[in-house]
Amino acid sequence: VQVLSIIVYTVFADYSMQDLIIAFNFFFNIKGALNDTQRVGKMLLSALLRLLQGLAAVVATFFLIFTSLTAKDVVLNFAAINFISGLDDVAFSLVTTGIFGRRMKDKALEIKDKHLPDCILSSDFPMRGSWAVILLVGVTMIAIGLSFIVVPQSQGEFLYEVFRIEFGEETDFNKYSGCYHDETSSSRFDGRPIYQLDTEEEAVFGYCKKEQRWYLFDSSKSGYEDACAAAKERGESLLAYSSRTHSFDIEAIFSDPWFSRGHTPLDATFFVDGDGVGIGCGKKIGDGRCDVELNIDEFGFDGGDCCASTCNHPYCGLGTINYAFGTNVSSVGGGDGYQSCLDPSMETIEILFNFIDLDDSTDSTDSFPFLRVECDGVTHLTLNIVEIMDNKTETIYVSDGSSCTVGVTTASAWDAMNYTIYHNKIGGVNNNAIITTGNIISLSHGVGWDSWVSSRKPSTFQLVPRCYLKKLRDYIDINQIYANENTPQRMVIMDYLIGNGTKSIETLTSECENPFFIEQYALAVTYVSAKIAKVDIPNISSIANVFPEEMQDNRIHCSWSFVRCKSGHITSLSLGYSGMKGTLATEVGLLSKLTSLYMHDNSLSGPIPSELGNMSNLEWLDLYYNSLSGPI
Repeated sequence: VQVLSIIVYTVFADYSMQDLIIAFNFFFNIKGALNDTQRVGKMLLSALLRLLQGLAAVVATFFLIFTSLTAKDVVLNFAAINFISGLDDVAFSLVTTGIFGRRMKDKALEIKDKHLPDCILSSDFPMRGSWAVILLVGVTMIAIGLSFIVVPQSQGEFLYEVFRIEFGEETDFNKYSGCYHDETSSSRFDGRPIYQLDTEEEAVFGYCKKEQRWYLFDSSKSGYEDACAAAKERGESLLAYSSRTHSFDIEAIFSDPWFSRGHTPLDATFFVDGDGVGIGCGKKIGDGRCDVELNIDEFGFDGGDCCASTCNHPYCGLGTINYAFGTNVSSVGGGDGYQSCLDPSMETIEILFNFIDLDDSTDSTDSFPFLRVECDGVTHLTLNIVEIMDNKTETIYVSDGSSCTVGVTTASAWDAMNYTIYHNKIGGVNNNAIITTGNIISLSHGVGWDSWVSSRKPSTFQLVPRCYLKKLRDYIDINQIYANENTPQRMVIMDYLIGNGTKSIETLTSECENPFFIEQYALAVTYVSAKIAKVDIPNISSIANVFPEEMQDNRIHCSWSFVRCKSGHITSLSLGYSGMKGTLATEVGLLSKLTSLYMHDNSLSGPIPSELGNMSNLEWLDLYYNSLSGPI
């Protein structure tokens, strides 16, 4: 089809071929024009432009022909090229009609009636010269086109000897994922290679010239060794097929749609470079084992196998740790974990053993304290503890907003140790915030039984999600966000906004992205600070004991009885006669749209926040019958 199309294109010349002939005609007669000292500079420029226009159209036509799969596509492409090539002549004709104004019409008619130099009117350029141009263009296009087909087939060039394909997990094709190797270097089908999967599955990629498609088929189910036979039979052996193509190299259709035997589009990704297509071949993505060669973003960090929260196999992370806390732990049983996790979506926590003092009187050398870290119900790290881990750290990769438990099972009642847990690079900066500490007491220190048992309880905590840190960093010291447990700010963040592990990260992120998030935070802190006297804060076990029921069960703050809103912004806060006995928090200043604040007839004490002076919309302020002090 392509060769025939080029012959038709050259024999039945269109505008683009006429541009070339006119340009060559002028160049053929230019010598005579120069001898006559005629001013032909502008005409020479015009001829050059015609030549470039014609060549551009020929090149475009060539590529359109050799990328067209059917005669219909060729015809449509011809029509488009011919239309574009003739636009200048059509435009000039329209100008002469006056459609673009009289001035342009007069200028166009002047050009049309202008006497051309003899070199242009000369007929010295023979008819055979025109056919020579046509023949030259046609032969060149056919030669170049055939070279793209014949040379690769004869020399094996432009071929990938190996490529990797990964099918989406939601399909049944996952077992056919992996590296495919060219197994037909000595003999090919339809001039193309046959690619064989390097696993136990007998999956094959092959090209069928008749159908103009690449096919993926299972040679073990049909006995077929070429794609055309599998395509014709269309039984269970046929797995998938590509869009139509006549490209010699399979790489050309990697970005095109692929379809299953049932004509359903497939989620398939091809790879041709990197370790995953080199030394990573033979290793499976998403098999529960973390392979270094596949632990990159392009392969989804080995399908999630390298991180605890994304690995979905029962043996994920087992026996992978030989070196932890700066110590070779292989001699004490090694450990389970995910030290190779590189997924940037993960947060990092760090455990520091401040000191370790183990009972050395035991006769057993196989008995060690045992560390276990779980987050969101998934084990992230387990290993035995030895004294040389003293003053050393270990980094653990966890999901954003994870709820974690760090527990130590001691081997002796006389074992003692102290550790600190950090949230690394909190808020995206190189700062480590202390989350919590653990202090395991030895009975040899003369402590009571209850204290000894209490010291062995695991440490539990929830990471503050990134979104919350980003939103709150301008209003609180995020490096201290886990500290000062007995403050209204921390109680609101951990107990109310985050919910201490009762909410999913999806819910947390959705609530954080609420445009009124900061106002909700400020309102909650203002309420808690006013409701509870400072001396009573340490005795508050849960914020549920502070908030009224409507605040606990309903996060739509504008529906609360003491709040009034306009367009979602809080405009009025009425807490008069509400039994408030705490303080007026500075966070009230974050309610920038507030027009009225009623806190009268309570037992509030402490200074009046200076932030009230910045509330430009505030019209009503009732603070009487309280014990507040300071200027407004």
